[in-house]
Amino acid sequence: MAKEQTIHKSYIVRVYRVDPKEPDKIAGQVEAMDCDGARSSFTAIGELAEVLRRPAAKGNARGKLKGRK
Repeated sequence: MAKEQTIHKSYIVRVYRVDPKEPDKIAGQVEAMDCDGARSSFTAIGELAEVLRRPAAKGNARGKLKGRK
């Protein structure tokens, strides 16, 4: 029987704005503390959850935010 391994990831989550009338509207940035320190922005609680579920990216994505070139 194969044993499933749990992978632990570390992040810094910065929250810049939360709409008090609509708490799902939240803006911020997530920085991965593993391999390359990739950063991703989010504008909704669902996007934050999606960023945290993503597998770690390969290569250097530091400083490249969603929507920027």
